[in-house]
Amino acid sequence: MRYSMLGQITLICIGVFMLRLFCASLLLLPGLLLGVGVQAASCDPALEQQMASLSAMVQSDPVATANSAIASGHYGFLGVAGYALSLPGIDVQACRVQKIPVQILPGTGDVVCGKPHRELIEQANRYAETFNTTMKAHLLAIGRLHCSSDL
Repeated sequence: MRYSMLGQITLICIGVFMLRLFCASLLLLPGLLLGVGVQAASCDPALEQQMASLSAMVQSDPVATANSAIASGHYGFLGVAGYALSLPGIDVQACRVQKIPVQILPGTGDVVCGKPHRELIEQANRYAETFNTTMKAHLLAIGRLHCSSDL
């Protein structure tokens, strides 16, 4: 089968394109299999500011922070946003938390900007769990929170 010069060039271009597409998919495959996905080079500037604020917060002692809030009369839980809002350390099925204020931690949400952000959200969950457990114990003790099983 004979091709014209233009036909041969077209076939070469299609071949090169297919080869590049195949190689690109091979580069992405390990990340997709590991659940990492493709990460953006940078986050939204507003999200980066929230992440910086969250990073500073999780470096502090959550028990001391909770006790300081209690001493100043600020009762409330820390919430971690994701697909849904969670209150780490609080069984929302067992405790009546509707009248307790919730502060959503900045930089949490369902948009994750890379592995460092994911790790920061995990730290935020641990921080909020310790803070909320401390706050819960105090609220139970003063009768401002009622749980079906006071754990």
